[in-house]
Amino acid sequence: MKKRYIVAAALVASAIALYAGYRAIDVLVVYAFEHYGPEILGVPVKVHGAHISVFDGEGRVSGIDIGNAPGFAVAYAVRVGEIRVALDPASVKGPVVHVRDLAVTNAQVTYERGDNGANLDAIRHHIREYVERQSARAAGSGGGAGSPGIATSSTGSPSPACTSR
Repeated sequence: MKKRYIVAAALVASAIALYAGYRAIDVLVVYAFEHYGPEILGVPVKVHGAHISVFDGEGRVSGIDIGNAPGFAVAYAVRVGEIRVALDPASVKGPVVHVRDLAVTNAQVTYERGDNGANLDAIRHHIREYVERQSARAAGSGGGAGSPGIATSSTGSPSPACTSR
């Protein structure tokens, strides 16, 4: 009888551990946005939640607030209600990730002019500087491990690569 309780307890503990590991992905996504976002954009980034399903390749990130550069009156340059994405799970390990669906809802973009240019130009400038630093680091060390990768065009500016099936 005691052996059954030990086996049952081990199964329950395993199920809890698996669930915690599965939910940890959501926390990692929020962390990535809030950690790497300010580094790349040069402004505060806050994410209210995420849910990623590793089984079907679908996920959503909700409540994304991208702050404004210093010197601008409005608190946020961009606010997004939700981003939903569906990927082909089999393509994630390959060189090209196939996006089946991408939807952005309730996006608010604030364009504000200041003494030294516009807020979105300041963010774009910071992205360019980040890409140049990462490119220089990758060229000097053979790769920029530990930081998010950004594809760059021949001009050195960020350039998302999109394919469709």
